[in-house]
Amino acid sequence: MFVVQTVCTGNVCRSPLAEHLLSRSLQMRGLHRGTHFDVFSTGTSAFGGGSAMSNGSWRELKERGLDPGRHSSQQTDVDGVARSDLILTMEAAHSRYLIALDAANAGKVFTLKEIVAILEAHDGAPWRQGVGAVPLLDAARPRIPPAERRYDITDPIGASAKVYAEVAHEIEDLLERMVTPLWGPATAEAARTKPKAREH
Repeated sequence: MFVVQTVCTGNVCRSPLAEHLLSRSLQMRGLHRGTHFDVFSTGTSAFGGGSAMSNGSWRELKERGLDPGRHSSQQTDVDGVARSDLILTMEAAHSRYLIALDAANAGKVFTLKEIVAILEAHDGAPWRQGVGAVPLLDAARPRIPPAERRYDITDPIGASAKVYAEVAHEIEDLLERMVTPLWGPATAEAARTKPKAREH
């Protein structure tokens, strides 16, 4: 079983969105959470933890037919880094935090936009190894222009429903662009029955 961690600042907006959207994306490839993979989310400034998911993120997940459950924010820590096979951050600052926390595991830390940029810069490469491709992705990193590696996903905390919708759509799109080259396309049935978020 492979483990993916998604990371943002407070673990109440972006990383829970990424956690649930990634879980669904992998399940659409015939993988089962708890058997083939696990996904969890944390925040670099979640402090004591225990905070609920933001209303905006909760709403975006519900609109996509997903059950957000009873989210309780968690602080990013060394143990979580060690047990993760791949860590996806929402900002370059989160990646820097993780590398400072555990430099030995820097090779498995990517911003979500960065990992997509690497995959798309090497379109056609034999990536379809799931997390087994992480060392190859890390080795390909120097070929990506530095400006692209610093692209961040906007923090929607306190923003309007429209901003939450835009952020959720961006994360969903980036995850699909990451998952497809690594794990293959969604099954025809999963793609056909996937609920769509309404337009804002």
